[in-house]
Amino acid sequence: MRQLTMPRVLALLLIGLLAVATQAGAASSQRLFLPLLRAPGIADEKPIAVANPDGVLTPGPIAFPANAMIDVQEYGAKSDGTTDDTAAIQRALNDTRVDENGLPLHSPPDAYNGRPRALFFPAGTYLVADTLSWVGCCMTLQGQGAGATTIRLKPNAAGFGDPSKPRPIIRTESGNMSFRQNIWDMAIVVGAGNPGAIGLDYISNNSGALQNVLIKAEDGRGVAGLEMLREWPGPNMFSRVQIEGFDYGIRVQFIEYSQTYENIVLKNQRVAGIRNGGAVMTIRGLYSQNRVPAIVHEGEHGLLTLLDGRLEGGGGTTSAIVFDSAKQNTIYLRDVAAQGYQSLLKNGAAIVAGTTESEYYSAKAHSLFSASPKAAMLRLPIRNTPTFGDSNIQNWALATCNGYEGCQLRSELQGLLDGGASTVAFPFGVRIVYDELTVTVPASVRRIIGFTSVFNGGGKNGGGVRFVVEGGGSEPLIIEQFGYGVKVEHRGSRAVVLKYGQFQYTAQPGAGDLYAEDAQMDGFTVQASQRVWGRQINNEYREGTKITNNGGTLWLLGMKTEGSFTVLETRGGSSEYLGGLIYPATDRLQPGEIAFRASGGARLALLYANITYTTRNYDIQVEEQRGADARRLLSSDVPARTRLFVSGP
Repeated sequence: MRQLTMPRVLALLLIGLLAVATQAGAASSQRLFLPLLRAPGIADEKPIAVANPDGVLTPGPIAFPANAMIDVQEYGAKSDGTTDDTAAIQRALNDTRVDENGLPLHSPPDAYNGRPRALFFPAGTYLVADTLSWVGCCMTLQGQGAGATTIRLKPNAAGFGDPSKPRPIIRTESGNMSFRQNIWDMAIVVGAGNPGAIGLDYISNNSGALQNVLIKAEDGRGVAGLEMLREWPGPNMFSRVQIEGFDYGIRVQFIEYSQTYENIVLKNQRVAGIRNGGAVMTIRGLYSQNRVPAIVHEGEHGLLTLLDGRLEGGGGTTSAIVFDSAKQNTIYLRDVAAQGYQSLLKNGAAIVAGTTESEYYSAKAHSLFSASPKAAMLRLPIRNTPTFGDSNIQNWALATCNGYEGCQLRSELQGLLDGGASTVAFPFGVRIVYDELTVTVPASVRRIIGFTSVFNGGGKNGGGVRFVVEGGGSEPLIIEQFGYGVKVEHRGSRAVVLKYGQFQYTAQPGAGDLYAEDAQMDGFTVQASQRVWGRQINNEYREGTKITNNGGTLWLLGMKTEGSFTVLETRGGSSEYLGGLIYPATDRLQPGEIAFRASGGARLALLYANITYTTRNYDIQVEEQRGADARRLLSSDVPARTRLFVSGP
């Protein structure tokens, strides 16, 4: 969905933690202590970066079927580590997008939304001497593993020697229509003698991910490994990313449109591991090995959420996390420890004593029902997103319906699913499925992968493919890498994983667990007793409540929304929303609209940033009903900008 950039006149900025729970809490403005709330029979799964930082990356080589994507070697890339592959890779990036004069074939950039491109980089080292970039959205660079496929900037490359004029090895499209930009399973390496180099200058909107990526400066020099200083990065997802060297591992600044990180390893930075100049950053699983600060949280109005952090190194006179609450740089920490630093936190000029925090929030709490609000989240149990990869290509089945001939015959696709394959793949392409095609996924299928494919429709029920998931089974079904045109109807108790794409999702009563990662999901319901773990959800539903929790358990790590109507209504269940951006971005928002509702004894905890420009904001941030007593927290009830809300029994 197209995003609109509003004039940059800040009318209102909210950064808040909302917690609505059945437990009362004592007032606390800094360290937070609350008995852990656990659902029976399930415990946290620790992030890889904390449990085993050396195991964050998958080296490869990862197996893929032939002709699943466009091979860059078909454009002349040698991947021998000595031949300059810059021109060959750039030809692959330009093909179907740029004419012989270097001009875009389609305009504006969002015209590429239905013209995705998936480039495959077989194992090898691709030597480059200049920046690789492309026109338009929806580009995927797929390697064979962080230890198998390498794009390496040659040592002492021309134009990369001046840190005051930095240049990236890879640069994505600009703007806020740079949708679905993906880089997976590869290393981006800066050869020695390039102090002005940036590993990746990245923007992706609505969805887009780095996954299993190493960014490394061979001599430790360079400006930044991952940089997002252009307008407007996010929402996007960074999962299993390791950055070694550079002045900064990660540099970000704009609050639009938020970023979500999980399993991040930072080593040997020269100035700071992360520099946040005002963005909404949500991180779970951070390992930093540095003598400089792991995080410098500066600028104004930024929101940093960090769960599960190991920050090692320091020099005895340095704090691991540096911020300034006077500039309304809000931070929330949970289960974070520093080793070797003088302290975990430095707030302005003040050293905050201690090197560990079980839970910490830097601002004041507000409440609807409790006179002494407590800034404590629910600590719902967390499960890591399941993965599956079958290295035996003989166990894969490839869809033959391709191009504009489409997949019109249900029997063809259903037969493919029923054939016993563990993995059903749709080789990269644009397909026409004009009338909706409904198929049932058997338990034998573990993974359905689209390789960035899209299904164009328009006929009955809007067209596209509807995958119906019935029955049980101990192994989850993973559906991933579809730009759009995929619908999932979750009927059975089998767990479902949706990631890297846009999905229409519906759950029937009795549906099993749902995991969603880097997913556009507009308008969905969590059923009673269902458990949902979401990471980087983009929800722009504008026809009603965006998420309804009907008595289930909902955990969200990073979510960005747009448009009017209620963001989340929790009816008797438990909902925990950790980090993200609420951005109405519409003049359709009506007076009296409510962002969050809770009723029926619901437990709710919310941590998010809320911005508006020329459009109106939600008048009511939270409406909570307990028995016959309904109370509302108005935006005007609490100080502007930094806000934390907690409700007691």
